[in-house]
Amino acid sequence: MNNLNIPENFKFRYSELEVLNLLLKHIMGTYDAHYTFADKKQAIDLFHEIDHSVATTYCFSNALKYLFRYGKKEGKNMKDLLKAAHCIMMLIHFEFFMKNAGENEDSN
Repeated sequence: MNNLNIPENFKFRYSELEVLNLLLKHIMGTYDAHYTFADKKQAIDLFHEIDHSVATTYCFSNALKYLFRYGKKEGKNMKDLLKAAHCIMMLIHFEFFMKNAGENEDSN
């Protein structure tokens, strides 16, 4: 999991590594959040069980929602941007990993 393959001498210019760490912390928090079910499933899992396109539409729509909301709810807070980034990450998962892996849940 921690194998990012970043060369030792590589210098990020835009705090990408710090942002990725914040995003990972946010994502890990969603697995135990109040909106998970007893079996640790989230709403996105149920949408994917209905149909692949429902899951991708949900991710895309929610990413837009959080981007449009940025600066309007609680000011310019990082939480909306992290939520949007998480939705985009799940969209990538469903569109490129699940779709190409024959719906294989183990593809990381």
